[in-house]
Amino acid sequence: MSIWTLIIIIINIISCLVSLPFTIYGIIEVIKIEKIIKKIKSTEELNYD
Repeated sequence: MSIWTLIIIIINIISCLVSLPFTIYGIIEVIKIEKIIKKIKSTEELNYD
């Protein structure tokens, strides 16, 4: 294990930790959008009846 491989591993861990909240936020946003689309579809179906 050289110093450079350690530095690269540390940088990878930091980048993963930084990107993780954005990934979780993205998943939450997708779920919210899907719920909104389902609501719109259900209200459209009610309007057609």
